[in-house]
Amino acid sequence: MEDPAVPAPRSGRVLISYAHDDPVHEAQVLDFYEFLRANGVDALIDAEVAGRPHYWPDWMSAQIRQGGYVLVIGSPDYRAVAEDRLPVQERKGVRWEARALKDAFYFDDSAARDRILPVLLPGRTIEDLPDWLSAGAATYYPVTAFTVEGAEDLLRVLTTQPAYMPPPLGPRPDLPPAQTTRYPVQI
Repeated sequence: MEDPAVPAPRSGRVLISYAHDDPVHEAQVLDFYEFLRANGVDALIDAEVAGRPHYWPDWMSAQIRQGGYVLVIGSPDYRAVAEDRLPVQERKGVRWEARALKDAFYFDDSAARDRILPVLLPGRTIEDLPDWLSAGAATYYPVTAFTVEGAEDLLRVLTTQPAYMPPPLGPRPDLPPAQTTRYPVQI
């Protein structure tokens, strides 16, 4: 029997959704991708398949639909695009992804929050996450370093290894009826 306290593993790969802010950010995201794969997470990034021809909107939509986690990597450009604050001609790929993810929240906020995870890489703050991810009021995953310790909370979610397991329920005590009738105190 499956333990209800342990979340069921998600099917498929873990898609990394990010904006190509600048070469430094792209390299950091690629390092993060490699770190995840080195730690048993079947991560997917566009760079992995960029050498082959794709119609990117279809590719991105298919990856989002596949049912696994989607990691939204916070950055100034991601937030600006996801909140429609950049011209429509800029950052078309991440605009498509962000719109699809935002639509998932609109359709079923609870289900979306369960699989679309906001992530902050070293040097980023919650100001780099789109407002529709509710970073100030909802769970997000800061990665302080590309080490198990620096990414522990996120790795625990992605590998279904919770930090705390509730103890099993014990037997119910046998409580026979009281000999005298007690009534609740009335105020």
